[in-house]
Amino acid sequence: MSGRNRAQQKRPARHLPQKDQAPSHITLNAQQNNQNNIEINASGLPKWQELAGYESVVPGAGDRILLMSEHQGEHRRGLETKVIGGDNIRAYLGMMIGGALQAGVIWGAVHLGDGGHDRSAIALATGSSVTGLSTIWSN
Repeated sequence: MSGRNRAQQKRPARHLPQKDQAPSHITLNAQQNNQNNIEINASGLPKWQELAGYESVVPGAGDRILLMSEHQGEHRRGLETKVIGGDNIRAYLGMMIGGALQAGVIWGAVHLGDGGHDRSAIALATGSSVTGLSTIWSN
């Protein structure tokens, strides 16, 4: 086969639209590659090959990158410690304040009952108990 015939066999015909005309059919000349390589690096460090490449360009760059990653890890762990500690403090304070409010409502119900307001005392005690239990179980 001549060079011209081979080129005609490899390339499919292209139908190009006119200037103001939408394309009706376009055939692209592309080879389909069924092998897709996707690399994802989820760590904060580059691969050792990339690290060696940085080191070859700038001496000491590899150590600096490792040190930077160590500092970032320490910073992240410090933030997580603060967040977890704050969550625990808020949880304990919420339980203490809720318990104090519940105790105050029950104390009020007892004094209402002592004062002859039995129905009000029962309603207050029942309502506060149901509300208190529902908030405990909802968490």
